[in-house]
Amino acid sequence: MIYTRRQIDKFWNEATIDKLRDPEVYRKDFAGAWIRKDMYGYQSPFGWTICRIRPKALGGTDNDDNLMVAHWRNDRFKGTNYPRFKSVVSSSGTHNVTMIQSWQAR
Repeated sequence: MIYTRRQIDKFWNEATIDKLRDPEVYRKDFAGAWIRKDMYGYQSPFGWTICRIRPKALGGTDNDDNLMVAHWRNDRFKGTNYPRFKSVVSSSGTHNVTMIQSWQAR
């Protein structure tokens, strides 16, 4: 889906702030992976996207309550798994690290 700058900014503002880095530049996704504001849509070390919690193929919508910020690798790793899914990137200090975590959708 294509999002407007306003929608992208809205989701950026909902991403987790961490005092270790400037929140105007860096935030964290649902799995704790560092993302960088200017890297929306990029497959880079801090690239991120807006993804569906419940995939469309399983009845998910594009409503805000079904969307979340995700490091692009976490979005890819999540795939269409629902309600249980896994992520592959988190962080340690100010660095992203590979870390497989399991999640249960809300």
